[in-house]
Amino acid sequence: MKIKSLLIVFILTILTIQVNAQTLMPMPNHGSVYTAAQTRGFYFTAPVDFKLISVKAPSVLGSANQYIQIMKFASLPPAYAATITPTNLAYLANYTGGTPAVVNLDIKQGDIIGIFATVISGSNLSQSYATPAGPFNSSILGTPVVISRLLYQSTIIGGPATAVSSENTGPLGRVDVVVGPPSSGGPGGNPYLFPPIGN
Repeated sequence: MKIKSLLIVFILTILTIQVNAQTLMPMPNHGSVYTAAQTRGFYFTAPVDFKLISVKAPSVLGSANQYIQIMKFASLPPAYAATITPTNLAYLANYTGGTPAVVNLDIKQGDIIGIFATVISGSNLSQSYATPAGPFNSSILGTPVVISRLLYQSTIIGGPATAVSSENTGPLGRVDVVVGPPSSGGPGGNPYLFPPIGN
């Protein structure tokens, strides 16, 4: 009985450490709400291996349902109006508003990742524009990373973006991104975030 109790304590300790290791990726301040038939977000080059645990449209956008896309690029997105076709890692349409979408994606150092997280607004999408405009010095698990504006000149309501560009002078689209060590999270949804499974 004593061994069983010690084992339970050990497991709970490990799970607590994993949860505590999860952090919110720093974002610039909210500047304005951009509502249009275009999509805005950000991209970055991963400075370390990590687990991308969840994404969510910022709460400043309210509780309307979300349209979320996470993508990977073979090279840096070119300056607008040139485009690059991404590899889609996750796409969630009409996802519950105000709820983190748990994705648990394994990201490797050097991967070029782009993220959109928007909310529905009639036939358009609303996103949180950052202030000030331009790239932002963020971090992943304590390692510095620069995030930059990513744009798609259409909506992702009908499906994921297929041709995206970068633009260093404009405001990026802010996203709540939870990250953790490569060993955190788990396949099929992280049971230590709520809700545990993305819908």
